[in-house]
Amino acid sequence: MKRSIKIYFLPVLALTAVLLGSCSDWTDSESVDISRPSLEEQNPALYAQYLAALRAYKASEHKLTFVMMENRAGLAPIAQNQRLTAYPDSVDFICMTHPENLAPEYSDQMAGVRKKGTRVVCEIDYARIESEWEALQAPESDEPGTPGDTESGNATDGSQDDGDGSEGDTTEPADDSAFLAFCRERVEALTASCERYGFDGVTFTYDGPVLSSLTPEQTTLFAGRLGVVYEVLKSWHAAHPEKLLFFRGGPHKLADCSLLSDCSYVIVMAKDATSREELSVEMYRACVEGVPTDRLIVGVTAPALDGSDELGYFTQTDAAGKPISAIVGAASWVLEPSAYDKVGLAIDRAWNDYYDLNRIFPNIRKAIDIMNPAPVN
Repeated sequence: MKRSIKIYFLPVLALTAVLLGSCSDWTDSESVDISRPSLEEQNPALYAQYLAALRAYKASEHKLTFVMMENRAGLAPIAQNQRLTAYPDSVDFICMTHPENLAPEYSDQMAGVRKKGTRVVCEIDYARIESEWEALQAPESDEPGTPGDTESGNATDGSQDDGDGSEGDTTEPADDSAFLAFCRERVEALTASCERYGFDGVTFTYDGPVLSSLTPEQTTLFAGRLGVVYEVLKSWHAAHPEKLLFFRGGPHKLADCSLLSDCSYVIVMAKDATSREELSVEMYRACVEGVPTDRLIVGVTAPALDGSDELGYFTQTDAAGKPISAIVGAASWVLEPSAYDKVGLAIDRAWNDYYDLNRIFPNIRKAIDIMNPAPVN
């Protein structure tokens, strides 16, 4: 039976609210030099009960919440949405986008969220590896190459596919050995970062072109490149079976789905979906042979703060006539019955949901409440 977080929290939260008042809804983007006593400082015993309740909830059967958190490579967090400890306590997994040269501050933050049962993983983004390679190959080019995309999934040699095969270079060189060596080196370095900084696992992100849009030469090229990634990840996971391994992207875009059987969860990216029906279509497309259908998480996105795209909303509107957040809409969809197991929700650009005058991360919190409602007595 699904167990709600509220079963554990209600006795604890009543006193917590009295102690903390409105101080917990800190919405400043920068750190503020104001000393406020925490619950842990005011009442250690109550805080211990709160942590025990969180861990019990996360150990119970419930719908999972996975969020992407953009951190700056080699730099300390300067905004609240770059801090692990700022994310809702009931989030199950936080995935950091840049695991190398991690700022020392994150070590303490990882320890802090682990007390709450939250696990922290790091991303290995295939598109970013390709972008790094292309930048190395044309350092003097007059036309700037596509930079590494911090929102993941924007590869530069056909990964952004419109279904007709019009994108991508059809004259790839037969000898791809240089890139394969580079790709192996980068994946090995990223998995080493998982060990170096004590991450709980890795997330491999790949959202390349649809196989039917590729030429035979391109199919062979991608198979070889992903084969190198698979080899490194499978070897790493065999040596570290206690670590989590996520796949994030389009499973139906993989010629070989063998890696997915090793994955703890498979995140099906559906950032373009604008309705529950479109989420169902994306999941149906993803459930090809070899995809484990007992551990699927649907992936949507928070809107862009700068309005650079229209992602993150459903066409359905709320009572005020405003478009419903894709985060909230997908949370309701997760509860609908299906032929496959929808075990939770993944949120890209989760850091964008932080800014709200009334409540930080309002849509993520609402989604968690929808997926794990309080029992009706």
